[in-house]
Amino acid sequence: MVAALAAAAGASPARPLNANGPQATVNLTFWFWGDLDAPGANKWLTNAVNAYQKAHPTIHITVVPQATDTFIQTFTTAATAKRGPDIAAQWATGPVLTQVWNGAVTPISDLVPASEIKHWRNTSENTYAGKVWAMPIYLIGIPWVWNKQLFAKAGVTGPLKTWSDFVSACGKLRAKNIIPFGFGDGAYWTTQLMLQDLNSLQDIVDAVTGKQSFTSSKYARFEDAWAQAVSAKCFNDDITSIKQDKGQALFASGKAAMTIGTDGTVRQWAHELGAKNVGVSTWPVYGKGKLKNVYDATQSTSYFVTSWSKHKKEGAAFLTFLHTPAMLKAWYVATGVPPADDRFPVSQITTPLDKALYKLNTTGPQVWLQNFFPPQVDLNGNVPAQQKVFGGGSGSDAAALRQRADQLWRAQKKDELKNWQGFHPKPFS
Repeated sequence: MVAALAAAAGASPARPLNANGPQATVNLTFWFWGDLDAPGANKWLTNAVNAYQKAHPTIHITVVPQATDTFIQTFTTAATAKRGPDIAAQWATGPVLTQVWNGAVTPISDLVPASEIKHWRNTSENTYAGKVWAMPIYLIGIPWVWNKQLFAKAGVTGPLKTWSDFVSACGKLRAKNIIPFGFGDGAYWTTQLMLQDLNSLQDIVDAVTGKQSFTSSKYARFEDAWAQAVSAKCFNDDITSIKQDKGQALFASGKAAMTIGTDGTVRQWAHELGAKNVGVSTWPVYGKGKLKNVYDATQSTSYFVTSWSKHKKEGAAFLTFLHTPAMLKAWYVATGVPPADDRFPVSQITTPLDKALYKLNTTGPQVWLQNFFPPQVDLNGNVPAQQKVFGGGSGSDAAALRQRADQLWRAQKKDELKNWQGFHPKPFS
């Protein structure tokens, strides 16, 4: 594979070298996060770097994997000092745009031709002021996942269409001594359910910027849905004392009938349980807004060239190389996660589960609502709000926590607030 990729790298139109005599080595540092979303990503990137360096002897790339818990803060510190990597990553939209407004990002559309960028999927997530600021590599969603065998044992039929279906299923599963939904503390994703009561993405920006309040019904009632699930004993009893991955492991081991998780982890669970026993779908509907049927897929981590890099063209050339045909195919072989590129040959997807996941990720409008929160509000508002509900608190208590975190952010980050006030997400057609 490395040899094939090296040949592709040598033939790539993104090649940053010229042929006018010897050149000094260009050292690029790449801060990378992706393996948790797409297990196998680190190995894929190692092979990509080796192939690229073999074809471009004057380019040396050092990859520094990032830790999930410090992913945002570590780069924020580097951005403040305007020192650090040449290529970096942040989660899409809010985290990326926060660094754009901090002056830490070079627009990728200034470095890569439009003829290339037009093939990248979900670039609207990082489009601002007429420019694309970061590059996608892969697509992921968070499907609702269920164990078909456990459903059958309890007389439950999937997929569950409504929240009432979910709550009813919990009772039937509990009656058979089956944990209905395996989950844990520290989760951000549950906020996605808020989307179902919104009519547009401008709604969430309006709440973030203080034009609306997170305590109003439109933004708060989704927490009542989670509280209803807690009351119905839908979750493992230790949900507040174990982390999310430990709770999800109950599904992987066949002890819990449902959970939510990213595509890569769903594939791992299917390997353990047998793919024929795993069902995936959109989330049960609770909300009443125009976006109630919108799925939650994203390009997740987005990759960009930093504003202080002395080798911007070389960094962009390497990122472009990651979208060459050989790299797209190698990515899918390594991770099983579809690349965010319309040139990816869909014929590579052969299993029913993978086809179902790809269809979810590419059908209709997609919104990963967490992307539309400032990182500080996401961390200090969404996480403790969900902890409050899982611990037996009310939806209104959770909404108040989220609102306080947003008020504190607006008071502390007036420059960021001003930028968010000028951010108007493109409406769906």
